[in-house]
Amino acid sequence: MELVYDVVIIGGGTSGFAAAVASARHGAKTLVIEENAFLGGMATGGMVSQFMGFADDETFPARGVVGEVLDKLHQHDACEDPKVIYLAGRKEANVLAVSYDSDILKFVLDEIVEEAGADILFHAKYVDAKIENNRVRSVDVAVNGEIIHICAKVFIDASFHGVLAYKCNIPLQEDYDNKDFQPGSLMFKMADVDSEEFLALSQEEKKSIARNGIDEGQLYVETIMSRPTGKTGIHFHNMSRVPNDPTDPVGWSKAEIAARKQVMNISEYMIRNVPGYQNAVISSTGSFLGLRDSRRFTGSYTLTKDDVMEGVQFEDSIAASSFPIDIHPKDTGFSFVKPSNGKFFIPYRSIVCKEINNLILAGRIISADKYAHASLRVMITCMRIGEAAGIAASMAVRDGTDTNKINGQLIGLM
Repeated sequence: MELVYDVVIIGGGTSGFAAAVASARHGAKTLVIEENAFLGGMATGGMVSQFMGFADDETFPARGVVGEVLDKLHQHDACEDPKVIYLAGRKEANVLAVSYDSDILKFVLDEIVEEAGADILFHAKYVDAKIENNRVRSVDVAVNGEIIHICAKVFIDASFHGVLAYKCNIPLQEDYDNKDFQPGSLMFKMADVDSEEFLALSQEEKKSIARNGIDEGQLYVETIMSRPTGKTGIHFHNMSRVPNDPTDPVGWSKAEIAARKQVMNISEYMIRNVPGYQNAVISSTGSFLGLRDSRRFTGSYTLTKDDVMEGVQFEDSIAASSFPIDIHPKDTGFSFVKPSNGKFFIPYRSIVCKEINNLILAGRIISADKYAHASLRVMITCMRIGEAAGIAASMAVRDGTDTNKINGQLIGLM
């Protein structure tokens, strides 16, 4: 089977979803390819259940695709209003967040993509690509043992591991080290929590309970990271910490098993020791381990730690965020630092490369050093990067222009 499109997106996570919407709405015949049976990646199957990556001076309703997602979630009574949260038990980072229902989000993302006019190919796993004369000509995906050949004018790699960029031999970042990946976390939800009793705990009480749990070998981080979902008695948790190398298939599989064991230990400890959890039960776990990083590529410009900390404003900025540099160590602690100027910016040049003329990167694989990546890897920022990528892809198709020659100032999101 062969399919032909203007724009093809590999990966339907938050960045790939937004890219598909933006590309289709700007007139390109668009296909998004996703190996799961739903869009959203970590936002849905990963069950993160909390959007972060807003700018400190963000106004609501939010602009663009992000605002549309939040609006539709509100229509379904499936998200809370933005509020400042304790990040890893600390409030001084001043992080804005929106809790939401990850299952309802699956429906919302389907609806927005369909309304935009983009096509979706679920259950499709990238296999290979044909590259000629510095251009991606086609990709092959596998569905039910059948190989589907897909041609396009522009390709967007929004896959978590950068599978297409890797095939294209786009250079990895100089500081990339697959032995230094941040640990992963498996999100899970518990029902029948007495939220009022739990929320009455102080941060110090939570940390004391967590330290005891670490000493007993049943907890893995230094605070109780539990937040209400908005549904009565249901909380979601980000408390496992699993060292892993997702580029090692065998090790990655073992990490998935280890993550589920950690969730069982955590839930059992919380039922016994955390006020409000006496009658609680696990209600669901993420479909896969939440990974914080994988491959990072070198584009036309590499966003750096200094760019983030100093809030460098680029002429071709496509997105802004105030999320801190948040690097999870392999022990039980946390390490994060807020940008000195409150927010930072991402240039268009960081999502295109010199080697391939019709490829755009989106999401966490874009051109950034380890520290800048640790700020931009969250879902709202990824969604905004994806939206810019989709607009740029449609511009390249419309004008017959190489993606790495587009003037990022014309994308119009900043």
